[in-house]
Amino acid sequence: MLVAQGQLAEHEGNSLRAVQNFKEALNHIKTSPFEESAEVPVTLMLAESLEHLGRIQEAASLYEEIVKRDPGQGFDMYAQERFLDAQGAALDRLGQLAMDAGEPRKALDYHLTAVTKFARDPQVLDAVWSAFERGERGFQPLLKKTARAKNLAGALNNAGMALLAQGRNVEARNFLLRCIAVSTICVPEEDRDPSFTQAIRQVSEIVADL
Repeated sequence: MLVAQGQLAEHEGNSLRAVQNFKEALNHIKTSPFEESAEVPVTLMLAESLEHLGRIQEAASLYEEIVKRDPGQGFDMYAQERFLDAQGAALDRLGQLAMDAGEPRKALDYHLTAVTKFARDPQVLDAVWSAFERGERGFQPLLKKTARAKNLAGALNNAGMALLAQGRNVEARNFLLRCIAVSTICVPEEDRDPSFTQAIRQVSEIVADL
């Protein structure tokens, strides 16, 4: 209930209220062994809300905490998946914060690790790229979850931008093309909201100029 209230508050733009809800939720989770698997995903929500409030150092500390966590052996497959997705998101945010701080090399390391978290198996990304190169453009559920596909596309884009910031244009182009491939093949058309479509259009324009 508290998590849902926090998500609603964040959706309404009330990040301060969201922080309070998520902190209360975490206090409850930490006293209940049956809800242990929710701790990392809720910690991610808290970090994102703190970042929205401009409390960057607090957010970064939580992102780093998430990255260092071990999923444990007692989690079921669903909990393991949520854990890895949360770690990927935390890594990607740390990369963006590093870019904002003028540290593209550090950012690249974070984004590359985020890619591995979202893709899970490197062969999946290879399969997406092979399909794209063959000219296939129809949806394929290779990443199982649309949200994960969007996150992977974002991490690939961010890695490409970190490479561009270092003048490594050829490598950057390869990552940006893979971002387009994942966005085209792994995200169904009905889930491509205007902001997502615009972002991919911008990536395509950057690639065309490289």
